Amino acid sequence: MLLLLILSVTCFAPEDPHGAGLGVPPCSWGRGCLSAIQAPPSLVRLERGQACLLFSEMPGAGWLTGCAAGKSWEKLSIGLHAVRYEDREDGGGASRLSGGLTIARVITGSPYGFIEEFFGPSLAVGLGIRASTWEDDSTGERATGFDLDCGLQFSVFPTFALGFSALQVASLADSTADAVYNYGASYVFNRDLTGHVAWTSGGTGLSAGADLKISDALRVRAGTDGETLSCGAGLRHGDLELDYGLDLSDDNTALHSVSLTVSFGERRSFR
Repeated sequence: MLLLLILSVTCFAPEDPHGAGLGVPPCSWGRGCLSAIQAPPSLVRLERGQACLLFSEMPGAGWLTGCAAGKSWEKLSIGLHAVRYEDREDGGGASRLSGGLTIARVITGSPYGFIEEFFGPSLAVGLGIRASTWEDDSTGERATGFDLDCGLQFSVFPTFALGFSALQVASLADSTADAVYNYGASYVFNRDLTGHVAWTSGGTGLSAGADLKISDALRVRAGTDGETLSCGAGLRHGDLELDYGLDLSDDNTALHSVSLTVSFGERRSFR
């Protein structure tokens, strides 16, 4: 099963198309309000305000829609998101709704690199809380629960970053659910090419991918976890970004993800 759908149904932290195209969780490379749903510290890399729309579909299985927004003030960043998942296999209807708040803070340093596409030497932490409501299969009634996520991003050199995230580390939604742990590393080979590796608990295991800048307007991505092949692309024009990700699993199922992101406001400054 694809990572995005697994996370959407279990801990309901959907992956954005950037991550879907890489096939690698964003714990080390994330830098936006969508990736912050899976890796809360990602918010600190927002240089400006950001708002996103997300749509993902696995034909014949289900689809999800979502929105997210984030803003940073000096060392503090705050993000909000809402997601709806519909399971077509169970006859349609809104199977699950989720909304959450993410707070991230720079402990030391600056998360921005002196050169675009590089990391800024820094240490950042993040915390997320999600509220969900869904139809309980045993009672047929709506149930409600809360999940807690956390993470850390660390970079000593502009070319190398480490990250950790724990999803559903504490859950009032499902006391039997296991937390999902992601450990990742990213390396910038040059301004055009960045490589990523990650380890995810719960059966996904090792994944690796790369992000290649073709031009200022176009980036392409690809990766794999050994069972799923991932690829995608991103287009940028001014303050707008359009991203697409495709995951192809070994059982011939496909997951399509697309997002539209707009940046706004003045650039953030550190004191």
